[in-house]
Amino acid sequence: MTLASNWTRLARFVGRNGAIRLGQPVDPKVDVGLAVAAGEPVEVFVVEGDIYTGMVTAERDVIQQLLSPISRDECNLIRCLGLNFKKHAEEAKMPFPNEPVMFVKPRTALAGPGELVVSRAAQDDQLDFETELALVIGRDARDVSEADAMDYVLGATCANDVSVRKHQLANSQWCFGKGFDGSCPLGPVLVRASALDPDALEFRGELSGETVQASNTNDMIFSCARAVAHLSQGTTLERGSVILMGTPSGIGWAREPRRIIRDGEEMRIWFEDVGTLVNTFKYE
Repeated sequence: MTLASNWTRLARFVGRNGAIRLGQPVDPKVDVGLAVAAGEPVEVFVVEGDIYTGMVTAERDVIQQLLSPISRDECNLIRCLGLNFKKHAEEAKMPFPNEPVMFVKPRTALAGPGELVVSRAAQDDQLDFETELALVIGRDARDVSEADAMDYVLGATCANDVSVRKHQLANSQWCFGKGFDGSCPLGPVLVRASALDPDALEFRGELSGETVQASNTNDMIFSCARAVAHLSQGTTLERGSVILMGTPSGIGWAREPRRIIRDGEEMRIWFEDVGTLVNTFKYE
């Protein structure tokens, strides 16, 4: 029995029998990330098929463990915008860019909610957080216009652009210090792009209960559509590609004194109409 031909909010998870599945929360009001982090059962309607074409069915399951909305196998590359929030550019004392500034993370950086193991190479008083909105491309996009760009976006979710600052700033290219394994946790819920306005979302990041970042995506220098259109020029954004839209002011490295992520600390990233990504950082 089919309940709907389309989904609105989708989680990738480990179900009752240990299988990895896709599902839409039965209660659309539940914040899946907070509920699972608190040990509360979250019931979902199962999605048959894949994340791109699946149908929500009457079969139900219960989330045992949350995963990133897309797997490493589905994602070929993570493209990230730097200096895309006005107040962040101001705190960095850098001029607003004339076009989107991009760096990349490898797909091995993808992680889901839950515990994140931090490499010893990232522990030298340098592990920083960046609260960000992530877009997932739903079909191959090349040379698309700004007017059509969002038609190629499958959905949006929460992200943390975890940054190893000393490695990042030791080189003119940011990719190494931004690309450690597990440095791009996503999730837990992917919201269909047509179900929200990604350029007008309230959001915040909390580290061990302290609000460290709070803003609205209307402070972005380049909109989501502009970013997708620009990044597709002469380049194929393959289905499953991820785009991180940049971070607002309040990063730990810009604070006095600096505020880094310590062993055992919990980071919560909340976006309006999306939900909360919860990660606990565990030093090796």
